[in-house]
This record gives sequence, structure tokens and C-alpha cells, in this order.
Amino acid sequence: MDYGFRLEWIMSIRVLIGLVLVSAGVAPGQADQKVSKAQAKRWVQNAFFGKEKVAAEDRARLMRCRPEDRKVVFAALESLKIKPSLKRVKGKRLELEAEAPEAKRKKVPLVIRLPRGYSGKKPVPVLFRFHGSGDTAAAFDRTNESSVFSQFLTVTPEIPSDDRMGWNQPGTFDMIDRIYRRLVREFNVDTDRVYLSGYSAGGGAACFVAEMWPHRFAGFFSMGRLHHAYHPNPKACMNVLRHVPGFFAVGLDDQKDRVDGYREAEAYYKEEGLPGEFRFTKRVGHSYQQNLDKPALKYLAKKSRNAYPRSFDAIFYSYQNRDKETLLRSRQYWLEAKRPAPNGTVCRVTVEGNTIKIDAKELRTGAVLLNDHIVDLDQPVTVLLNGRKVHDGPVERSLEFLFGWFSENRDRRELFWNRIRF
Repeated sequence: MDYGFRLEWIMSIRVLIGLVLVSAGVAPGQADQKVSKAQAKRWVQNAFFGKEKVAAEDRARLMRCRPEDRKVVFAALESLKIKPSLKRVKGKRLELEAEAPEAKRKKVPLVIRLPRGYSGKKPVPVLFRFHGSGDTAAAFDRTNESSVFSQFLTVTPEIPSDDRMGWNQPGTFDMIDRIYRRLVREFNVDTDRVYLSGYSAGGGAACFVAEMWPHRFAGFFSMGRLHHAYHPNPKACMNVLRHVPGFFAVGLDDQKDRVDGYREAEAYYKEEGLPGEFRFTKRVGHSYQQNLDKPALKYLAKKSRNAYPRSFDAIFYSYQNRDKETLLRSRQYWLEAKRPAPNGTVCRVTVEGNTIKIDAKELRTGAVLLNDHIVDLDQPVTVLLNGRKVHDGPVERSLEFLFGWFSENRDRRELFWNRIRF
């Protein structure tokens, strides 16, 4: 998964690659194929979207790539032309179902609106829209019929519980994760321009989902309520958003605790220099401020995801008896953490030259995912955990890992060569 490959899955990928190599007459470990930029683009395209026989042959050629040509293959994968599995779409508004096997309601309504002129040929930005307590996906979807939404593929899911009161109920995060992965596979999504938005309980969801998966989102719009992913440490949660800009809005006649939450966030954002814009509207209570959709979406549309920051904050945490959700929270950017501390594992990661420094008192075991955007893999890499050296040496540019990662996640704008465990 995106949060740590399962051993059995890795083994199956290795066996598959081995069979492909043997069928193409390539001995495992053989690496003597010179690859030009043009060849890399053609072979990578065929390997993932070509017919079965051609895909196997070109995958085998790529696996024979000389070490000195592997950067060319990485660049080709970054520029891959995505071919969505959902090729024909009837109508602009799609009424679908989202799967939520870990929740009380196993299937819930999901409304998708396609952007103007969508054909599947070009990647498009995505906007998640989370409804308020007690609302439905269908009803909240009707608030986005304005033309200001027309540039986005909008996704409106529904809370998978009978009362539909909160987005932090068991099984909800797994559902959102499934929806995200479904979008990436079925539509031509610009994964550098995926945004979150919501009103009331949904405003809280936009905030804490961004705090859970900052590596997925380019920005968020929170209206009517703030809610942090790990409430015992809201400042650490907001630090996670250092590379995920937010647009915040609340009516000044709303409940005092809601207004105070936005005021406190605004003060901390100013203190820490975090990227965000705040709107406090006079003579407005707890209501959907439709007039703010335009400035908020204009603000978001200018933002693009930073997938590989060389300095970032992270926080990992778990809830009792919610192991599946703990797994979903085990990665932020290119840092993975295992067995988070009960009071939250706060981390600060910085890269200086080819040295990665991880300051996290509660972090005992985890991993870093690496590529040449983060460090120079032509040189030895040093990893320091709380000042202690946990790795010092070369890191292989593994084609097997690269292709396995992309096959699982289908995000050509977030790729890694290898993983260093500690």
C-alpha cells in the first residue's frame, strides 16, 4: 500500500518481474541495456499502458537498463501519459457508490462532477467536498453548481454512518483513501493539484485530512469549523501543513468556540509563517457562505503540491482498536513511522547536503523513501535519527522498487527509488 508495502505483495511483484525477464531471455541481475530518452519514454509508456505482450517485452528491456541510464527511466515515468481505466463517461454528473468496508455503512453515495470539456486526455485538478453533520452527498453537491467549480473534478462523498454526524468516525478514513485511489485509476487526475474543501463538520474534515496526508494535497478550504487530526497537539498538526496552504472562513456570529478556533489558528499561522488566508465575516452565523467559493477556489487553483520537501514536520498517532487507520497514518511525505507513541510521535525532518536528519524523540522504527529530488543517490546517504547514525552508505536506484511503487499508487508525480529502514 501507499503506507508500506506488504511482504507478500513485494514477493509477488518480484516473481512477476522474474518471469517477465526469463520469458524475454534476460538473466536476473543482468543490466547492460543502453537506454536513450526517446526509448525510455516509449518503453515506459508501453510497459504500463501497452498490450500485454508489448508491455512484457518493454518492461524486460527497462529492467536491463544500465545503472547510468536509470535517471532517464525515472524522468520518463514522471512524464508518462496516463490512460484512465474509465474511458467513456456519460454525462457530467455521476452518481456512484463509495466502498466503506470498515464502517457501519459498507456502501455510501458518492457524487462526481466532471470539469468542463473533460475527455480523459489531459490531467485535471480535483476538489474533494465534505458535507456538514447530518447532510447528504446529494444535497451538498447541489451547492457546487456554480461555474466557479467548473475547472475541477469535484468529488462529494457521504459520511459512512447512520447519523452522518462526523468525518472522524471509524471506517471513514479508509473510505476516503479508497476514493482517492479510485480517482487516480479511473480518471486522468493531476495529482499535483488535488484539493480539499468542506463546510461545518466537513470544514473540520478538510483540515484534518490534509494533516493526515499532506503529501497528497496541494491545499484546502475549511469553512465553519476547524478540527485537528490529533487534538491533544493542535500546533504539531498545523506544523504538518507547512507545505499545504489553507483558506479559512467563519462567520463572526457563529458559536464562540468555532470562531475562537479560527482566531487561534490565525495567530499560530502568523507566528510560524504558515501559508494560509483567513476570512472572518461580520453578521454571518453558522451558514454556508457561497460568496466565498470564488475567492477560495481562486486561491487553491494557484497552489501545486510539494511532494518532496527537503524540510518538513510530521506527526504520527493511533487510536485504540483502530489498527487499520493507524496503517493509513503511517506515512507523511517520504517519512514512514511504525508503532506511533500513544501521545503522538512528532517529527521534524531536514536535509543538509546528503545527510537526512530526523528529530523525533518518540520515533523508534520507521523508514525514509528516497529519490534524486531529495538527495544525490550518486553519493553515499547518511541518515541521523535523533543524532544517531542509522544509515551511512550508498542507496540503489532500484527499478524493481520504482515500478512496484508506481504500479501500486499510480502517481507519476510521487516516485521513489528505494526505502531505507531504521
